[in-house]
Amino acid sequence: MNNKDIDRILNGEATEAQREDFFARVACDELLREEYAKKKSERVFASLPNMPEMSKAMPSFSKKISLPTLLTHIAAILFIPLCGYFIYEQIAARSGLTEYETISSTEPVGEITYRVDRGVKGHIVLPDSTEVWLNSDSRLTLPPKFDQQSRIVSLSGEGYFIVKSDNQHPFYIKTPQEVLVKVTGTEFNLNCYQERADIHLSLVSGKVQLLQESTDEVIVVQPNEETIVGKSHMIMESSDKQIGDKSVWKDGLLKFDNTPMDEMIMRMERWYGVHITVDDKDIYKAVFTATFCSESIIQVLDLLEFTSGIKYSIDGNNVVLSKK
Repeated sequence: MNNKDIDRILNGEATEAQREDFFARVACDELLREEYAKKKSERVFASLPNMPEMSKAMPSFSKKISLPTLLTHIAAILFIPLCGYFIYEQIAARSGLTEYETISSTEPVGEITYRVDRGVKGHIVLPDSTEVWLNSDSRLTLPPKFDQQSRIVSLSGEGYFIVKSDNQHPFYIKTPQEVLVKVTGTEFNLNCYQERADIHLSLVSGKVQLLQESTDEVIVVQPNEETIVGKSHMIMESSDKQIGDKSVWKDGLLKFDNTPMDEMIMRMERWYGVHITVDDKDIYKAVFTATFCSESIIQVLDLLEFTSGIKYSIDGNNVVLSKK
């Protein structure tokens, strides 16, 4: 392992050939991946502004970002606004409110926001020791400390959760789709990007309840089930393989399995931090199956061109797909 190679990459001094050679070695050398991620992370945090000073009464907790080690264009933003305190008891005491209404109407006076940009993955340890992996272009918001009665966070994007078990203090996740996820101690993947009409929850272990505002329905999800819930529909599927495929992104894999082109484009934009446009609507009729690890955006597009009869052009971060 050559630290000079890592410094050359991080300083932007490497030639294109040197970069290709370096990232080829990164894909096969775990120690090199760890050292590269460590040095990249140190540089990111060194560039951040000073954090706001915390109150002495506020409990401390760990914050760490795990950067993807197989991408050549990496940038991380950790945004932490000024922290305040969290009010829950007064809202919970209101009479006549459903559980959904009680939790969804809870608004913290101060909050912490973790945000990862496109092309970035993040790893966070919450105050209760719950672990969260954030996929590209995701945002997780939580209070400075959890309430004595419950733990409430908001997610816009995709996250893989390993929730600290506590039956007496449920863990709630608010989503943009007005579906509330209720957890006591569970491992699952949740996809609820703002632009989606529904949420996709893939349960690995434990038990999850979904509270739907539009119908007041409580949906219980069992292990190895994927549940898709929107304002007017619900789909449940069971498959060990399918559940495992939903979370491979946190291990650095970009996987497509008969994926429609519109979904593939959306995921590639987040994964590589690019903008993709299509100049022929017939392109959306295609589906794609492949798994990528350390491949660049060029290599992915080359394979797409070879297998799908689609050509591409690139100008900076803009990609245009056309029919051959």
